[in-house]
Amino acid sequence: MTEPIITSMGDSDTFARTLLALEVLVVATFFGIFQALMFQESLYLMLIGIGFGIACFILFGRAITQMSLKELGLVKTALKNNVFFGILIGIILHLAFSAYYFIAYEKVLFLLPYHNFVIIPIALLVVFSEELFFRGYMLPRLEGAFKSYATVLAVLINSILFMFYHQNSIFNLILFGPYYSTIETMLINFAGSVILSIIFVKFRSLISPTLAHAVFDILFYIHFTFPYWLIP
Repeated sequence: MTEPIITSMGDSDTFARTLLALEVLVVATFFGIFQALMFQESLYLMLIGIGFGIACFILFGRAITQMSLKELGLVKTALKNNVFFGILIGIILHLAFSAYYFIAYEKVLFLLPYHNFVIIPIALLVVFSEELFFRGYMLPRLEGAFKSYATVLAVLINSILFMFYHQNSIFNLILFGPYYSTIETMLINFAGSVILSIIFVKFRSLISPTLAHAVFDILFYIHFTFPYWLIP
């Protein structure tokens, strides 16, 4: 694995590390509140949620403007390898999930009928946004917040936040309805995030994790109408 890219401070700068940790905590908390309140019946709560969402994206936007393209993983280094491994890992993850799906639901996932192909551009947009936020922004910031075992701690914390985000993500609420959360989906999202984070750490590029994530999501979501809990 490559070393963390930390360009804004020295190893002994405890104060700067604390600020990075607080920044990630505040951004994640604001985004969590935004998610939690967006689907409430009360207009008042929805407006509060929107306010937290705006604050979150302002802080996020300010943070990424302070990071280099290299830190964010927006580079074309080893482009062919990144593309190849991204697609390959996405297919492998889908096959592994298909085996779980068969065991859990006794259905062969790739034999299910294909539905709304409009899900493809939506999934691509969501995937890139998630990868930029969790791998491009959050993972390097978390690495910078720790002095010892920085990458390991960053991957674990990043994956925990990614897991909880997916239990209440707007995309999944729209697609699957308000009863999406289960222990199984939490563990799957945590494991998936660990793998995507390791890929990012390995290549220091968003290309591989974004492609792996996109291939997995498209091969899964293409089997469902959008949103199937609203459309019979």
